[in-house]
Amino acid sequence: MADPLNSTLPPGRHGLPREFVESNQRTRLIGGFTHSLQTRGYVRTTIANIAACASISRRTFYEHFDGKEAIANCLLVKELAKSIPMNSGLGVYAIETLVREPAEAERSIQIMEDMLARVRNLDHPTEPQPLQSMRSAPVGKARPRLADSFIAASQRDRLVLATAKVIVARRYLDVRVSDIVSEGGVARNTFYERFENKEEAARRMIRSVSDELAEHIQGLSFEIGTGIVVVELVAPLIAEDRVALMRKVDGVVEVLGLLRSALEE
Repeated sequence: MADPLNSTLPPGRHGLPREFVESNQRTRLIGGFTHSLQTRGYVRTTIANIAACASISRRTFYEHFDGKEAIANCLLVKELAKSIPMNSGLGVYAIETLVREPAEAERSIQIMEDMLARVRNLDHPTEPQPLQSMRSAPVGKARPRLADSFIAASQRDRLVLATAKVIVARRYLDVRVSDIVSEGGVARNTFYERFENKEEAARRMIRSVSDELAEHIQGLSFEIGTGIVVVELVAPLIAEDRVALMRKVDGVVEVLGLLRSALEE
């Protein structure tokens, strides 16, 4: 089959049937999406990137697809026979794996299987109990002066727990710092005193569960599927329980099997 990115239509009034033009545009858009995925990854791919790669206007893109998630689901449904939310780490991971060369895709699956083995061995951490010593002092008694280091550690614990809870509720890609501070009951500037951004808070969340796992993913970006999957697997271990974690692990294992089948076809 011809390269969809080299299948542009002749300029001007070409007289080609409308059905052919629409099919050509759709094929080129999917080709542009695939190319952008391979070079930029799903999170950093924009509609402008896709349209530019396909040599098609943004307006024409929206005549075929409602947005980036729609074109991604088009590929996922075709290859996996199931729709995976594209605002989830698993959706991002699946689409990024599908567009890789076979050898790279197989290596990606093996890396994820190794990660799952590490996650399965995680113990449920002791849930942090931040600020327990910071309740109001009894009436008539002076409020004790707490050390700044204690206050800082307590705030970090509270924000780590809040980060886990909002990731479970919203998925990592949809979480904003405003969600974390609202859940944690702290000021926005307090968050930025303790963490640079939500990724740093998520890394601290993983470290609170396992130093070994944190070191294992040290150089892994949370803008690619593998990193996001790890974040979303660890969050329920802090915010919920091990049963919820195992259900999520089983879901990833199922998708890995579907990915292997799709790649072998």
